[in-house]
Amino acid sequence: MRGPCGAEGADLLRCSLQVQTAFQRVGIVGSPFTLNYASDRARGYAADRRLSIALVGAAVPANLERVDLVIDVVGRRLSGSFLPSADFSYEYTWDGRDAYGRTLQASQPVVVRVGYVYRIAYAMPAAGARSFGLTCTVAPAGQNYCAVPAYVRTRARRTTTVWQVIQTTVGGMDAAAQGLGGFTFDVQHAYDPIGGVLYSGDGTRRATGSLPEQLTRFAGTGVPRSLNDTTKLLENVPATSANSMVIRPAGLAFGAEGSVYLADNDQVRRANAPLPGLLAGTTVIASEDGSDLYVFSPAGRILLTLDTLTRDTINVFGCNAARQLV
Repeated sequence: MRGPCGAEGADLLRCSLQVQTAFQRVGIVGSPFTLNYASDRARGYAADRRLSIALVGAAVPANLERVDLVIDVVGRRLSGSFLPSADFSYEYTWDGRDAYGRTLQASQPVVVRVGYVYRIAYAMPAAGARSFGLTCTVAPAGQNYCAVPAYVRTRARRTTTVWQVIQTTVGGMDAAAQGLGGFTFDVQHAYDPIGGVLYSGDGTRRATGSLPEQLTRFAGTGVPRSLNDTTKLLENVPATSANSMVIRPAGLAFGAEGSVYLADNDQVRRANAPLPGLLAGTTVIASEDGSDLYVFSPAGRILLTLDTLTRDTINVFGCNAARQLV
């Protein structure tokens, strides 16, 4: 199944390279900032709201009578049934609204259920008083008396359904919601926490699913610390420093402000210093060159831009009573 950016099966050329996306940049007079337009953030752009669901492959399975499809998204359900045919798929386009008719921003979870309805082949029992586990009798001349004839009236069900459940996302960013005529402010970014997509103010985007997996050591050097070491806090020290040594790590806990607490022997040590001003549920994403840190609220709204090395605040974002950017 092919879906929107951030979902499994996303189109690499469209999502990461933004092929066939038109861009425009307009400078703001008297400032170093720019307004940026990207056509894949326009309200009429439907690629992020479209799912291509493969229902039947190149060969139709034997005894398959029909295919049932159920799609659940933000309180709305679409269902249908189809006769099976080779290489059959269904194109679903979400209109961006929930069950109450409200227009939603960013990715929304979708549950797709595909049911394959097969005919059940019942068989006559073998001749004899004790027939359990025995094959049925096959008449001469190749006539098969095993299958129950269609004219025989029985209460046994004639079909069974095998369900396949797919969980994905649908939806994207509509720049018109920012009130800038479809443009975005170059230093104001947005993060989609469900789809895992960073929408940069310059019109580009990055999907976290396309980033390589990384393991970063934040404590421990490979050499155990001394039992006489009574250090209880590790404040922003390199993982290779002697101050980051551990001896008997027993567990981890995460603080609401972003700290990681390490249970080590009979002590509790804070293994890393939190970023200033962070609340529970915030997301921090580095810029593409790694020089800046973008801090987003749990809803994906940008709060701060920090310098990666000094942690100094570069930009602070908020809204006034009129919901204008300040």
